[in-house]
Formats: sequence, structure tokens, C-alpha cells
Amino acid sequence: MKIIILLIIMVVSMLILLVIIIMIAVVMVVSMLVMIIMIEVVMVVSMLMLIMIAVVMEVSADVDDNDSGGNGSKYADDDYNDSGGNGSKYVDDDDDYNDSGGNGSKYADVDDDGYNDSGGNGSKYADVDDDYNVSKYADVDDDDYNDSGGNGSKYADVDDDDYNDSGGNGSKYADVDDDYNDSGGNGSKYVDDDYNDSGGNGSKYADVDDDYNDSGGNGSKYADVDDYNDSGGNGSKYADVDDYSDSGGNGSKYADVDDDYNDSGGNGSKYVDDDDDDYNDSGGNGSKYADDDYNDSGGNGSKYAAVDYNDSGGNGSKYADVDDYSDSGGNGSKYADVDDDYNDSGGNGSKYAADVDDYNDSSGNGSKYAADVDDYNDSGGNGSKYAADVDDYNDSGGNGSKYAADVDDYNDSGGNGSKYADGDGSQTVMAHGCHLTDEELKLFREKGASVAHCPNSNISLCSGMLDARRVLNHKVKLGLGTDVAGGYSPSMLDAVRRTLDTSKALTIQDPQYQTLTFEEVFRLATLGGSQALSLDEHTGNFQVGKDFDALRVNAAMEGGPIDLINHGEGPKVLLEKFLNLGDDRNIAEVYVAGKRVVPFVERP
Repeated sequence: MKIIILLIIMVVSMLILLVIIIMIAVVMVVSMLVMIIMIEVVMVVSMLMLIMIAVVMEVSADVDDNDSGGNGSKYADDDYNDSGGNGSKYVDDDDDYNDSGGNGSKYADVDDDGYNDSGGNGSKYADVDDDYNVSKYADVDDDDYNDSGGNGSKYADVDDDDYNDSGGNGSKYADVDDDYNDSGGNGSKYVDDDYNDSGGNGSKYADVDDDYNDSGGNGSKYADVDDYNDSGGNGSKYADVDDYSDSGGNGSKYADVDDDYNDSGGNGSKYVDDDDDDYNDSGGNGSKYADDDYNDSGGNGSKYAAVDYNDSGGNGSKYADVDDYSDSGGNGSKYADVDDDYNDSGGNGSKYAADVDDYNDSSGNGSKYAADVDDYNDSGGNGSKYAADVDDYNDSGGNGSKYAADVDDYNDSGGNGSKYADGDGSQTVMAHGCHLTDEELKLFREKGASVAHCPNSNISLCSGMLDARRVLNHKVKLGLGTDVAGGYSPSMLDAVRRTLDTSKALTIQDPQYQTLTFEEVFRLATLGGSQALSLDEHTGNFQVGKDFDALRVNAAMEGGPIDLINHGEGPKVLLEKFLNLGDDRNIAEVYVAGKRVVPFVERP
């Protein structure tokens, strides 16, 4: 035991000694690093002091000429004026150039032509030979023109040689000899007989072959007198390749294919066709319009393709004109008609009277359109589609689609919602109906239409789940269907079971939901089906006077799928077992209109 204690003491002592050695080593390393850093700092500070002494000596060398500067600074120069703004540095290497500026800017006089190039925020600069007005612009070819600029500055032409060169925010500039007008600023307008190159904030303008006007800027307008007119809005770029005018508003592109049409754009802009060739091309925000022989026009973001017809529209609307009909649209758009027979126009709530013969076309938001060569009425609102069928039917629609039909017996109306039908819908059976609205179910009840619930198909195709309880609460006729095209079973027993499953799934989603009972589903499979087909006066139950359509079910059929544990089970329990478990093995006989058809018995 003593030996163990001694060993432990020795180990602990060695560990303590090791820790002390490590700490001493760390202290030595840190001390060396601190000394190295201090030496580096002293060297850097010494270098900076030497540089500052050299700069002070150079700046102090010239005491004769013009000393000027920006914000509080003074700079001396023997022959030239070196000045600056906030903390700027300027070096004149060979005493031939005047380098000066504002915030850190540098200016060189490249060709040693005696001109003063300078600039900056509010800075003043002197010129050696008193020939030029000091500014940030060099006169390269010594052609007596004064190039100058700055924030809000005005500059006169020294030799009065007919040119006025100036610049700044919002300035106006005249070109005396009608050769070139070069100017700039925010929102400025420029006219040039031959070429118009102008710009606003940071714009670039290239005039490639002296025939085209490429310009831009914030809200600027540019006119090109001789050949082409290119204009644009915010930050737009316009390239005129050969004989076409490409212009636009916010990012829009417009191509003029055969040099007959004027395609242009902008916010709510209107464009007229120059050569009066019967086409009017116009557009709104970001719209694209291609015109060959037809009139394509639109509103916000709309696309319109025309084959032989006149397509026009408002906000995102599409209008198809089959042969002689007038389609018109909304927000500020105007549409011309090729054959001068119809007047197509539009606007918010506007009315337009048009048509050579018998028709009155009016349009606007939520408007109604009366038109049609024979008997048809097309009406609709924003986003509607109108297809006119010359033979029998009239399809019209509005927001959310109301579709009315039929020239012979029915009344056509349009607007919000979805009305499908004529005055009598009792012969109409609509399958599925998973997404019917309350308004549509109300319409079903009013018109007498019915719904065929096809739960197997709905689940198999992931179409949705019909809320059969809601349909029944609206007092809409409801029957069961198999829809073998979408489902996998032609059995009405399967339709019963899937209807119960769907109702229970809806209960899982909403515990307050009232699940269908098997008695209710049995009624849907029998009387509900006859009501949906408008046959409930003849079949569907065992009321006296109706056809005897019935199944004789044997729940205890030997070899069948149903187990009878208690032979005293009543009819309700047996019916529920048959609906849940039964199949054709339990069907002993089938009667149709009082005649037994299963098993089939040949008559003598």
C-alpha cells in the first residue's frame, strides 16, 4: 500500500512539473511575438512619418502662383494649379499637366495642349494661359470649343464660334448652326435635324451609321427628324438594326417586320400606324405585339394572336372572333377593324356604338356584348372567352364563368359565377361534383339537375372527395355511380362502401362533420339513383304502383362471404352485413319490372 501511495505522489509531482514547463514556454513564445509586432509597428510609423515630411516639403515648394482648393484645402504650385477637395492627393509628374479634383479624383492633360482639365464638387481651378474655362473636360483637337460641366454649372463659349457647350442637371442647350445638339440632364428634350444623341442619368447613346437615333434616359423623349423615331422610358435600350424601329417602355421589345407597322410601347401608350394600312398596334405594360396582316392589341401583360380575325382585350383577356363579330376590351385599349365594318374599342365602363348593319358592341369592365350575325348573344366581363358557334350554340363567359347556351329554347346570360343550363335541367346528371360551390349547388336545385357521386373514381384519380352531406343539405338530387373509366369496380356494392369511406375521411378532417349512415347510403344506391335519373315515379322503392325492381338476397348462402354468428339477427343487421361483406354469391334472384331475370328461366 505504501508503495502505491508513493507512486501516486511521484506521478502527480511529474504532472505538476510538466504543466509549469509548458506555461514557461508559452510565456516565452508570447513575449517574442509581442516584441516582433512592436518592431513592425515602429518601422511602419517611421515610414509614414518620412512620407508625410516628403509631401509637406513638396507642397511647400511653390509659393508663386494660384493656390486653390475644395473643402478648406490649399495647394501651392510653381506653374500649375493643383487643388483638391476632401483628403485628395494630386501628383503632377512632369510639370506639364494640371491634375486636380474633388473627392480622390485624378485629371490628366493628355496632349499637352495647354488646357486645364479639372473637376469635383464645388472646386475652383486656375488655368495657366487664361484661354479656357477650367472644368472637368478636355478640348482634344484645339478646335476652339469649350467643353465644361459639373453640378448645375453654366459655361460660355470663349471664342463665340456659334457653339454653346454646357451641362448639368435640367439644363437646356441650343445648337446654333443646326448641326449637332449635344446636351444632357434629367428629363431634357433634344431636337437635331440629322442626328439626335442625348441622355439622362448615366445613359449611353451610339449613332452607328448616321441614320438611326439610339437614345434613352429617365422619361426622355427623342425625335429623329429624317428617318426613324426611337423613344423610350426608364433605362430602356433601343437598337435600330436597318429599317425597323425598336422601342419600348418598361423592358418591352417591339419588332416591326415589314416596315409597314409602327410597333411601340410604354405605360398605357397609344400608337398609330404611319402608313394608314388599316392596322393599329398598341400596348400596355410589358405587352408583346406581332402584326402581319391583322390587328393585335392588348392591355396589361396580354398576348393576342390573330389568324384571320380581330383579337383584342383588356387585363389578360382573350377574345376570339370567328368571322364577322366584334370583340372589344378594357383598360385604355383601342382596336381598329380591318374591313371597316365594325368598331372595336374599349375602356373602363365605356360604351361603344358600332356596326354597319345591325349590331351594337359595347364593352368595359364587367360589360355585356351584344353582337352576332344570326341569333347569338355574347356577353362577358374581364378574362372571359367568347366562342361564337354560327350553327347552334352561343358560349359566353365572365369572371368565374357563366355559360349559357342554345339558340332555340334557352336564355343566355353572363357574369360572375357559373350558370350552366337552360330553364329545365331535370334531365341533366353531372358526375363527380367534388368542387361545386354553394352558388352552383343552389343553381342545381333551381334547375333540377342532379349529381352522380363516383367515390371510387374520385379517389383513384385523386380528383377530390365529394361532401355528400352538403349536397343533400342543398336538397340537390344525389345518386351513386361507378364510373368504370376512372374507377376499378362496376359494382354498386363497391360504390356504397367507397361512399361510406369518403364520408368517414371527411369526419377525420373535421370531427364535427356528420358522417353518412349506411341507411342513408343504401337510399342513395336505390331511390337516390332513380331520382337522379328522373325515374323515381317508376322505380327506386316498393311503393304500390311502381315497377318491381328488386334483388332477393340470401345472407346465409352456403359458401358465401357472410358469417351468421347469431341466427336471431334482424333485417337491419343483415342488410349492413350484406352492404359491407356481400357479393354476387349472396344474390339469389334479380327482378326487373316484375320479371325474374336471374336465374334466367326459359319460358315454354
